[in-house]
Amino acid sequence: MSTPTLYYALLGANSGARLSTIKRAIKTLPLADKTLAIQAVSCAWEGQDGHLPYAPYINVGLAFTSSLEPEAMQLLAKRIERELGRERDDSRNAPIALDIDILLLEGATGIQELTRKNLLVPYCAVPLYEVASPRLGTWLMHLVRERESNWEALRSRLWLVAEPEDLCVDAGHRQHSAAVPRAATG
Repeated sequence: MSTPTLYYALLGANSGARLSTIKRAIKTLPLADKTLAIQAVSCAWEGQDGHLPYAPYINVGLAFTSSLEPEAMQLLAKRIERELGRERDDSRNAPIALDIDILLLEGATGIQELTRKNLLVPYCAVPLYEVASPRLGTWLMHLVRERESNWEALRSRLWLVAEPEDLCVDAGHRQHSAAVPRAATG
């Protein structure tokens, strides 16, 4: 791709130094791909994925542009996961030091899903919405309404761990959108 593509990713961890590892991944991505420019970073949200015996996931949404093709971007994400301590385990419920899911791309022709991940689970929908463009935000809210989910019900199952400015390496990164439906944290 010669024109940079807008990608949306979810970075998550549920073992080890979760927040520190996610921060390192945010810093490593543009170093590993010189065409990658971070556009927005969400808050870090914590939420339990079922009844697993280890720490809850911390997840962060990330919007960035890159000239890499989607397949190359997926491979780069997996390489960074390995470099930062991810060990692949065939067990579905294994602890994860770092997970980088390249979820969507947005281009002139619309929004393309790059994964089968359920975008409406709270730990995915909330950080993703925080970094969404107006077009993607509308698309996500349509999904929420279509499945008769309630936005506040999704949000209420998460705990705020860190604000975007606590995660960013570059102070110039756009923070989460002011239009994001946010409930009081406590």
